[in-house]
Amino acid sequence: IRRFVDPTAEILLVEAGQVAAAAEECGGIAFAVEGADFGHRGERGGVDAFLDRFAVEDPALRRLAATVSGAEGGGPDRAPEAAGLLALAQGISAVAPSDEEAMARGVDLYDALYAWCRAATRAAA
Repeated sequence: IRRFVDPTAEILLVEAGQVAAAAEECGGIAFAVEGADFGHRGERGGVDAFLDRFAVEDPALRRLAATVSGAEGGGPDRAPEAAGLLALAQGISAVAPSDEEAMARGVDLYDALYAWCRAATRAAA
């Protein structure tokens, strides 16, 4: 979000049941929970919805979206890397002492995955 849409965006971590109220209170956009604009819909995930809404046309991000969607429950058949991403994300959550630390560690993980997607996309072209 910060890299491709709004470098000043703030991401708030709140309990799932409080996401809608928190988004309304601060004028934000809810994501990563059931029913959110950027939530999982069938095999398409929140990243797919984000890319569509903000018209981000980056082939590497589309590949990343397929991997994330597969890991979120859209099915590992969307991308072979989905099962590995799910395992790593769950591992980070298990070892991080707080949600904020898990998010910070996740940023590095997703940055690395995006770099891999960029290289893989260039190689396939």
